[in-house]
Amino acid sequence: MAIAMGANNNGENIMPRKKTQLPASQESVTSTESTPNTSLLDAICTQLLAASEQGIEALTALKAQLTAQHDTPDTPESDSIVQQAWQHMNPEQRALISSRCDAHREKERVRGKSLHQLTAELEDFDELIDSIEGEEITPELEAAVQQLLEQRDNTHDQWLIKVDNYCAAITNRHALSKQRKAEAERLSKLAASDSTRVDWMKQQLKKCLESQGVKNLSLQRFHLTISKNGGVLPIKHACEVAQLPPQFQRIEVSADNSAIRKALESGDIEAQEIAQFGERETHLRVR
Repeated sequence: MAIAMGANNNGENIMPRKKTQLPASQESVTSTESTPNTSLLDAICTQLLAASEQGIEALTALKAQLTAQHDTPDTPESDSIVQQAWQHMNPEQRALISSRCDAHREKERVRGKSLHQLTAELEDFDELIDSIEGEEITPELEAAVQQLLEQRDNTHDQWLIKVDNYCAAITNRHALSKQRKAEAERLSKLAASDSTRVDWMKQQLKKCLESQGVKNLSLQRFHLTISKNGGVLPIKHACEVAQLPPQFQRIEVSADNSAIRKALESGDIEAQEIAQFGERETHLRVR
């Protein structure tokens, strides 16, 4: 059984402290009454989302502008127009703004912790790397590396300086990778914890509704429905997986390279027919 939660179409009017009016540079959505209606809050939410994409500074500036135009010095923070808009947003919009702010803070933190200062040429190359999505190395990036490292039109000493700067870029990128990996692990744990708590909270609400015989419930902002899960019926095993008959087991086969290696080292003929030692590849150390 699962409980589904969805937003209603009901709008909620919240009384501000004075007549509301959007900045002239933004799309104007005003009300003849002193109550910010749903369309006004929607417009402010759109502005906040757009500002968050530009960075924390733009978002902070917009918040200050909205506060100056819609609130009074006596307005409690919980009743401010920005807070009203924040509560008016759906969870996905709030999560998007939060993730953008986190990403911006991480970028600023990494910039401040760069191990080495790069030349303008290397900074342009670094920006080119950041502009490429995914792990694919594009022809444009390949050409940029070749142009950066070529010795033509340079003395040997100038070339050594270019290689030294390139190594600085490698070191900075490696440090960035470690920081992002640690941050990804932290966020992954938080996401898993949040998911577990959401499931638990929904289960508690489901128990409460079932104890009162309620399967459908309409609220001011949400509609609750208890329904059966879809898909195939779940399977409950009567014994351990290892005790299942062979026809009900799935066996995966993989190479035992440790055993093959020992057999090759001992001169095993059968092993030599199916495998052989390869050559060790080389790698570059940057210290």
